[in-house]
Formats: sequence, structure tokens, C-alpha cells
Amino acid sequence: MITGTLIVLALLLGYLVAVGLAMAVTFGVAKAAPDFIASDHMLKTGYRLFQVVTWTTCVIVGSYLSALVASTTMRPWLVGGLLATLLLLVLWSNTWEVRQRGLGHQLLMSAATIAGAGAGYYLALR
Repeated sequence: MITGTLIVLALLLGYLVAVGLAMAVTFGVAKAAPDFIASDHMLKTGYRLFQVVTWTTCVIVGSYLSALVASTTMRPWLVGGLLATLLLLVLWSNTWEVRQRGLGHQLLMSAATIAGAGAGYYLALR
């Protein structure tokens, strides 16, 4: 029972931190430099690369905190895999963003999600 609760808490914490930080950065950039983001209703290449770096950093922070909670469970790397899967499901389930980004950028964001989750767990559990 306690392990299950810790797993849910670790997943919730990691998800909320990663997505919350990404939203804060995105809204901040949109407010400060809207011309950097889009032109003719299409995302600019520089912003897409910025988004990948930002997302990777946010996932690292979220998964690091998730790993700190999950480290008390028997299999913390399983929780890391579940967090990466959860973030990937959310990433691919937003069909409007998938269309806006394009397949190449979406695949790059997916790779960034997996790398960020792995890096966060590695840093916390080493």
C-alpha cells in the first residue's frame, strides 16, 4: 500500500513539475517575445529548438524530483519508465500540437522526453 502510494506520488510530482515548468517558460516567452515563436501561424525553427531544450530540462527536473520520492520504492527505475511513458502519452495525445509541430519535431520531443527522464533518474539515483 505504501509503495503504491509513493509510486503515484512520484509520478504526480514528476508530471506536475515537468509540465508546470514547461508551461511557465512557454507562457513567459510568449509574453516577452511573441515574434520569436511563430510566423504566419507556423512555429519558427529557432523556437522549436528552444522548445526541445526547454522540454528536456523540465523533464530532467521533474524526473529528478520523482526519483527522490521513488528511491524509497523497490524499483525506482520502473517509476522512471512509467513517468516517461506518461509524458509521452500526453505529448502524443494532443493532436493539435502534433499537427503543429510536425512528425520530425514530435519524434525529437519524444526522444527528449526519454533522455530527460533517464538523465533525471540517473542524477538522483547515482
